[in-house]
Amino acid sequence: MLQKVLREHYGFSEWVTADCDALQNVWTDHHYGGSAAGAAAASINAGTDLDCGQFWPQNLQSAYNSRMFNDTVLDRSLIRRYASMVKLGWFDAASKQPYRQLAWADVAKPDAKALALRVAQEGLVLLKNNGTNKLPLSATTAKRVAVVGPLATATTQMQGNYYGIAQSISTVVNAFKAAGFEVTNAQGCALTGTSTSGFAAAVNLAKSADATVFVGGMDVSIEAEDKDREQISWPGAQLSLIQQLGAATGDKPFIVVQMGTMVDSSALVSDKNVNGLLWAGYPGQDGGNAVVSVLTGTASPAGRLPVTQYPSDYVNQVQFTDMNLKPGTGNPGYVDIVSFLNREVSRR
Repeated sequence: MLQKVLREHYGFSEWVTADCDALQNVWTDHHYGGSAAGAAAASINAGTDLDCGQFWPQNLQSAYNSRMFNDTVLDRSLIRRYASMVKLGWFDAASKQPYRQLAWADVAKPDAKALALRVAQEGLVLLKNNGTNKLPLSATTAKRVAVVGPLATATTQMQGNYYGIAQSISTVVNAFKAAGFEVTNAQGCALTGTSTSGFAAAVNLAKSADATVFVGGMDVSIEAEDKDREQISWPGAQLSLIQQLGAATGDKPFIVVQMGTMVDSSALVSDKNVNGLLWAGYPGQDGGNAVVSVLTGTASPAGRLPVTQYPSDYVNQVQFTDMNLKPGTGNPGYVDIVSFLNREVSRR
């Protein structure tokens, strides 16, 4: 694939890097090459030029000593990599390279912070607004806000995977305070687990507040790279707490903010006590400010979900380890594509 398809057919002439565990997987997961050294040699012989991980540093020397690849192959890889560095100006004087003139003073500038907020705002999706004038929230009519839930004071949890060190992170609680609201806060429950010991405190805050905002969902302790979920329902006791909060708020605004990726929120959509449901995903360093700006109406983006929401039992209805998309298999890809096409044909 690398030589015949990528280089000869498509004419690609630059260098190829592996993902950080990919070359390790050649040996440990696929058992290819006869040995770790054999897998390392097979990878460089096939046209891989760089290993993001530790597999080559640990095994390439042994493969070379055993003459599993030769100097011609090694030189080919080095030439590709150094040629790219030359093109990018790596060896030029700093005065000729604007990127090499960047310093700490160029980090976290106002325009970058503004971009972080705008991206977070435009990524939010209002999944439910029951139309009873509960949104937007106003510090005039809903002065006291109870912000409860396991992610109400989340900081780095809002950043998800693969993030840098933020200069500051806005929480939903602090963002409401900055917007002029009187804020009370209680965790209520954890993201996971069945404990209800914090329910009473959260419900009492909701009863005494003008509006209640629940912030929950999930974080990377539940879902992440190499940490697949087996359930797509709301984790832990969160739904139970949401139901009790909704019953306690009466006719006052009750909004649920869900962070993380996909969960089955059909129970919240049908719950008449839940006035609004806002999907926030992993909104980043300005996530709290973004959430509050949308709930108060100072920002009103037209977001669209980047994920499909399925009922929780969907995980039991299909075999996710089967990648087949052929008709008759009942697999998600085929079923979804056919359903979509049928709907489009009927609509038109």
